[in-house]
Amino acid sequence: MSIVVFCVVLASYQTHDFPSSEISMWQVQQLFSSLGLPMCENVSVALFEKCSNSTDQFDGNELVRWEIVHKAVQFYFAKQSSSNDVNSNNLDDSGGERHANSDTNKGLKKFFGSFQREKIKSTVVESASVFSSVVRVDTLDICHGEDTKSTAIANSVEAQVSFSVTLKERENDPLIFICGRPEYRDAWVDSFVPVVIPSLQKSTCPDVVEMKKKPGWEYLVIRSSFITHVIANDVELLECCLQDISLHDRRVMINVLDEYRGFSALHYATILGNTECMDVLLENGANFTIEDRNGKSAMYHALRKRNDKAADVLEKYGADRNSDLRRVIFDEIHEQENEARKSATINDVSKDVIDMSCSDRSRDSVNAALMDAASRFG
Repeated sequence: MSIVVFCVVLASYQTHDFPSSEISMWQVQQLFSSLGLPMCENVSVALFEKCSNSTDQFDGNELVRWEIVHKAVQFYFAKQSSSNDVNSNNLDDSGGERHANSDTNKGLKKFFGSFQREKIKSTVVESASVFSSVVRVDTLDICHGEDTKSTAIANSVEAQVSFSVTLKERENDPLIFICGRPEYRDAWVDSFVPVVIPSLQKSTCPDVVEMKKKPGWEYLVIRSSFITHVIANDVELLECCLQDISLHDRRVMINVLDEYRGFSALHYATILGNTECMDVLLENGANFTIEDRNGKSAMYHALRKRNDKAADVLEKYGADRNSDLRRVIFDEIHEQENEARKSATINDVSKDVIDMSCSDRSRDSVNAALMDAASRFG
């Protein structure tokens, strides 16, 4: 059997001033020409001097940093876009000028792609961590740590596209990631689930072992859902989080069964006895009749846990405890009968083992007696 161990997953990167992060002017000219950008040497030099913070003059043979090249091309792109707007009303019937501008923009996109490839070459891994060292992953519009960076972004417009990864070795300094769109952010966070959760399931760290005793502990690691606040019993944040979701989406999301245990948010709140969270969920459209993956309602779990307060909350919103009570009694009787059968089977097996042991001892005694008699009459 081959075992694949995922060792290095998360890395923070930093660009350093290596030779590969610079390019000569003639290489830039060559790149411009290959992409069809109408920029002669003098124009290029002028752009670089305009975008550089240095007062030094560039000649055709000097090395320039890629970030200066990037700024220069951005400046050219902005200038070209402005020119396109001004000339948009002066196009001829053939649209030739529009076609030329389109080609230029395509060339610029290719150039930016080349820039990214060159930048990657000058990027090195600063640090790396194993999956099991992940303490939490936060989507910053749902949750965030107490550090200043996470708090600042969580209170800004970038919260919708940002997430953080907190590691054991840097709990007060999480890695912050800002994506282009919310769906990109969500895809990144979702990608942590199939690797981080199984890694922690195998962990024998005392803190992790203790955390795993709580139903829904996965939401304390991947904090991308309002259910995180249900598990943490944070009523205030749960209310704020639900208010940010449209009424239609809220009624759908609040009743979805999760991938971990097939529970809804109300199932978790009931099992954990978080009655205030139960109230919030029920007021926001949680359906108390929905059954979990095993066909059990929230009331069933409340009665099975002998939690009268949770059952009372459900009754307040119209749930009937009688039918679930009968089912709980039936299931418990059935389980007791099964336990009795198992105990009887174990006792029978033990008795057989004892009988076999006695038989073995009896045979040994008979053999000893025969050997003794043979020695006497030999």
